[in-house]
Amino acid sequence: MLVNRVAPRYDSTVKMNTVEDPLYLLSIVETITDSLHDKSSASVHDLLDAYATFANRVRSQSQVLEACDTLLPALTPFKIHKDTFIRALRRDVRLAHVDPLSTLSRPRLSLDDTSLGNSILNTSVDAKQYARILPQHDLSILYGDVLDIALAEQLPVLNEAKTHTLSLWTLGSHRLPLNVLGSRRDDIFSALQRCLDGARQPGNIILDGLKAISHAIEHHPSEFFDLLVPLLPHVMKNLHCESSQLRLHASIALGKFANALVHEADLSLTKWQTLSNHITSYLDSCCGESQVAQGDTNFSRIVRAAFSPESHACPTVAPTWILAVLASFIVICGPALYRKPTVLRFILQALAMALTHKRSIVRALHPHVWRCFVWTFSQMLLNSEDVEPALISSAFYVIKQEVSGGIGMALANVLLSDRVTAIRSDERGDRVSQALLAIKAMVRTECKHTRREGFMFLQAFTNVAKVQYQILQSMYEIPASVLLNGAIIGAKWDSLPSIIHSIPKIPVSAHWLEDAEIARQYKTLLVIWKHYATKVDKIDLDSGLVDVWLSILLACSHQLERGQHITATRDVPRYTAGIIVEFLPSVADYQPEWGSWNVRDQLCSLTFIDQLWSAMRKAFVSLSLAEAAELILASILKYAFHVLDPGVRTLWGRLCANLMTTASPSFLRDVHDLKTSQLVIRSQRELWGVVATSLSPPELGLHWKELVNFLAFPIWYIVFLSSRAHS
Repeated sequence: MLVNRVAPRYDSTVKMNTVEDPLYLLSIVETITDSLHDKSSASVHDLLDAYATFANRVRSQSQVLEACDTLLPALTPFKIHKDTFIRALRRDVRLAHVDPLSTLSRPRLSLDDTSLGNSILNTSVDAKQYARILPQHDLSILYGDVLDIALAEQLPVLNEAKTHTLSLWTLGSHRLPLNVLGSRRDDIFSALQRCLDGARQPGNIILDGLKAISHAIEHHPSEFFDLLVPLLPHVMKNLHCESSQLRLHASIALGKFANALVHEADLSLTKWQTLSNHITSYLDSCCGESQVAQGDTNFSRIVRAAFSPESHACPTVAPTWILAVLASFIVICGPALYRKPTVLRFILQALAMALTHKRSIVRALHPHVWRCFVWTFSQMLLNSEDVEPALISSAFYVIKQEVSGGIGMALANVLLSDRVTAIRSDERGDRVSQALLAIKAMVRTECKHTRREGFMFLQAFTNVAKVQYQILQSMYEIPASVLLNGAIIGAKWDSLPSIIHSIPKIPVSAHWLEDAEIARQYKTLLVIWKHYATKVDKIDLDSGLVDVWLSILLACSHQLERGQHITATRDVPRYTAGIIVEFLPSVADYQPEWGSWNVRDQLCSLTFIDQLWSAMRKAFVSLSLAEAAELILASILKYAFHVLDPGVRTLWGRLCANLMTTASPSFLRDVHDLKTSQLVIRSQRELWGVVATSLSPPELGLHWKELVNFLAFPIWYIVFLSSRAHS
C-alpha cells in the first residue's frame, strides 16, 4: 500500500507552492519503485492509486512545472530513483501484451486485471515532466513500448479497445522532445495510417488517430509534416461523415496542416503541389456539379446547411466551422486553386454566403478567410520564377474583388514588400501598378475605415506624415491563426466576438515611392487622392490631404526639372486642373441656379479649389499654368455663386483674380494705367474671353442661337460702355 504521506489528498492551504516540497511526490515514487521487489507488499490497487495520484498532482501544478526550467524539489525523488522508476513504468505498460488468462507468463502484478497498464498509459500525458528528470534513451524506450501497443494487430487483454485507444491518446497528448520520437517516425506513421484507413475499428480509434495527427504536426511540424501528408485524404473524408466529433477533429487536423504550411520557412512549390492535389481531388469529387456525391456525403449540402441562419448550436454545422475549413482549403490549395475554376467557384460561392449572413460574427470572419487568398498570392510572388505570370495576374484580380476588413491593406503590403524581389526589369513597376489598383478600390468603398487605410498608403508613398511605419515582419502574419489552429472551431458562440477582436491588424508597411515612380503613376495616385478627398465632409481640406496633393505634384515637377521628361508628366498641369474642377457639382447631374445651391456647399467648393490651386502654383513654379488656370476659371464661371453672401463673394473674387492673372499674364501688365471704370471693363472682357474659349469644344452641344447671343454681349456692353468710359 501507499505510504501514509500519500493517502490524504493534497490540501493547497498546507503550502503555498507544493512543488517546492520534496515530499510532495516522494511516497508515490517509493510505492511504484518498491513494487519491483519480490517481497513488496504493494498490490495492483496500490499501484493504480499511486499512478492516479501522481497524474492528479502533476496536473494540478502543470502551470508551475511548465514555466520552470530548473529541477524543482518535488521532482527530486524521480532523479534519485530514475532507473527503478523507468523499469516499473515499462513493466506496467507491457502488461497490454500479456494474456491475463495465461498462468505461464502472467506477472504477479497483473493478477487482478489489465487496468494497471491502462493506468500508466493514462499517466503518460505528463511525459514532458519525465523529460526533465529521466534519460532520453529511457524515455525513447518507454515511448516505443506505448507505440508497440498501437501497432499491435491484436492485444490479448480483455479490454483491448480501451487499451488501444489509450495508447493512441498517449501518442496524441505527450510533450516529449523530438530526439525521443525521431527513431520511431515510420512506426508512428504506420500506427496512424492503420487508425484512419478503417483496418480496425475498436472504440474511437479514428478519432484518436485524428487527435494524434493534430498533436504531431502542431508540436513537431518540421519532423512530421512531410511524413503525415499522405494521410491527408483520410483526414478529409471525415469532414462529411455522420459523427460530429470526427468532423470536428478532422477539421482541426486539416487546420494544423494549413498552419504548418503558413509557417514553413522555405516553402517548396513541389511540396505545396502535393498537398493541393489532395484538396482539389477531394473538392472535385465532392463539390463538382457533375460528380456530386449523394446523401450525407455531399459536402456542398453541408456547406449550405452550415450557413443557414439557425446553424450555430453545434460546432460542426456552424458557419464558423465551415469558414475555418474553407480557410484551410485556400491555404493548402495555393496556386492550384486558380487552375481549378470549379473548385474556386465553389469556395467563392461559399464565402459569398458568409458575406451576406444575418449574423454579424459570420460577416466579421469573412475578410479574415479572404486574407488566406492574399497569403497564397504572396507565396506565388515569392516564387514568381516558377509561377506563370498569367496565373499571378488571375489570382490578383480574384483577390481584389474584396478589399474591406484589412484585405486591401494586406494585398497592397504584399505587392510592395521588399521581401518580394522583382525577377524582370519591369516587374517592380507592374506590382506598384497592381498595388495602386487595390488602393483605388479601397478608397472607393463605402467603408470609412477602409477608405482611411487606402489614404494611409498615399501618405506612406509620399512620407508626408514623417511616420516610421510598422513593417510587416513575415507573410505568416497575413492569415488569422485562430482560423487554422482550432481556436475558432472549438470556441463557444459567446466567446467568438472577443476572439475575432483579438486578431492582429495588418500594418501599413510600404516604403515611400521614388519621385520617378510617383511621376510614372501620378494619374492613378491623383485619382486615388480625389476619391478619398471628395468624400470629406468638411468646409476645407485638412493639411494631410493638401500635403499629399502637393507631394505628388512636386515629384512630377522635380522629374521635369531634372530633365526626366516622362511623356505623361508633361500633361500634369492640365490633368491636375481637371481633378480640381471635379470639386464643383457635375453639370450633367445638377444645374445650380440662383438660390438652388446652398452657401455652405459653395464655400466648400471654392475653399477646396483655392487650396489645391495654391498648392499647384507652389509645385509648378517654373511651368506655365495658363492653360490649367483657364480651364479652372472657365469651369467656375459656369456656376451661379451666391455672391451676395460676404464669404462667398470674398472667396470667389480672390480665386477668380488669382486664376485670371495666371490665365492672362498680360492683364496685370496693363492694368496699372487704367482708371477704376476701365479696370472693371477690362476684367469683364478677360473673363468673357475665358468663358468664350471654354464654349468652343463641339461636345458641349450648344445651339448656334445661344452662341450668337453670348457673342453679342460684348458688342453692346464692352464696346459701347468702353467708349462711354473714355468720353
